[in-house]
Amino acid sequence: MSGVRCLIVCACVLIGGVVVGAEGAATRFDRAVESLGRASELASDDPEGTRLARAAAAGFSALLKEDGYDSAALRRNLAIAQLRLGEHGRAIANLHHARVLGAHDGDTQRLLGIARAGAGVDRRAIEHATAYRVVRTVDEFLPRHARMWMSIGFAGLGWALVAFGAWGAGGARLRALQAGALMVLATAVVSTVVGAEVVDRRETVGVVIADEAITRTGPGARGFPAAFDEPLRAGVEFRVLDERARWTRAEFGDGSSAWVRTNDVEVIR
Repeated sequence: MSGVRCLIVCACVLIGGVVVGAEGAATRFDRAVESLGRASELASDDPEGTRLARAAAAGFSALLKEDGYDSAALRRNLAIAQLRLGEHGRAIANLHHARVLGAHDGDTQRLLGIARAGAGVDRRAIEHATAYRVVRTVDEFLPRHARMWMSIGFAGLGWALVAFGAWGAGGARLRALQAGALMVLATAVVSTVVGAEVVDRRETVGVVIADEAITRTGPGARGFPAAFDEPLRAGVEFRVLDERARWTRAEFGDGSSAWVRTNDVEVIR
């Protein structure tokens, strides 16, 4: 019996620790939001506003890195704090993370435009990629759960047509009904299997977060010359082609590619 009591006590302690940890994370999140709100009420050149924005960014970053807490709201708030601090590359990266986590609203898009303008970079590497745009549109306006229920409905309708044709019709009408049912079933299979695969294959993109990122023609600082005459500035967006231990191969909007240090970029997964 003592063993059972011990297990119950341990379970209670574990659950209590999880609850306290969650409450602590929520409190720290609210504190960071409060600091960010106070910073937004002050002028952009006010030192107190900068201090508050830095405190808010530190709070959100701690929740992300130390507590493992991640959400679209956290990423967007962190991006707002980074915009206040002039860290446009990191802000762009976090706004992309927010979009991956489900923030497809107009405010996120507007903030992304502000961050890109502040960084002084174009957005061709992503926004002009047709595959990414199509996948993003499917994901926004027809979520995966909606496609699943549509597929179930189509499949049910198809089997109903097959049963109806077999029970109450014959000859040419039966063949027509069966052909229609097969077409509906094919549509259901495509929407569940192929549609899900298309969304799962969303292109991996990245953002330069270092102020100056040196590019190389190969994955290494030695033996590979610089790919471009000038280093990449923070905020440049790209498509990820390959990843090595400490290097990432990036493709840019004009079709050019180069290797950059992984520490100088942030990959959006």
